[in-house]
Amino acid sequence: SRRYFVIGAFDGALTVLGVVMGAYFGGSMNVKIILTSGLGGAIALGVSSFWGAWEAEKAEREKEFKELERHLLEDLSNSIYAEAKTFAVFWASFIHGIAPIVTALIPLSPFLFMDVTQAIWVSIGVTLASLFIIGVYLGNISGQNVLWTGLRMVLAGIATALICMLIGHF
Repeated sequence: SRRYFVIGAFDGALTVLGVVMGAYFGGSMNVKIILTSGLGGAIALGVSSFWGAWEAEKAEREKEFKELERHLLEDLSNSIYAEAKTFAVFWASFIHGIAPIVTALIPLSPFLFMDVTQAIWVSIGVTLASLFIIGVYLGNISGQNVLWTGLRMVLAGIATALICMLIGHF
């Protein structure tokens, strides 16, 4: 679940940052359009993440479950293993679906409190900060240099922001 949370959080932050920046640098100064576009993107990403994880996890866990039954020469459909398999599929899917929605609120939040021109720059800043925190978390888990893993995540955010700015200027 930790892996799904990190992937979902990363996707949510970058995707909605891209939506927000695309709307803004595409010429929209309308807060409602930026917020609804960002929220729509977040919800779509959350549903996509949940559904994709559900199907992938279900297939993988079912394969493992059938292999276990084959090795044990036993039907385990009414066992605790079957219940655990079902719960694991749901939990992984839930985490992968909720993470992008939660982190998508980060780039959207400045638009609730500021004018559009200020909000876009604050949105970029808070998104880069959240990406840095995700990177530090990953570095901590893996025993890598947390500054370096944090900066790698920030680099992805900067690349996204720059590409969206360039696209908006065409």
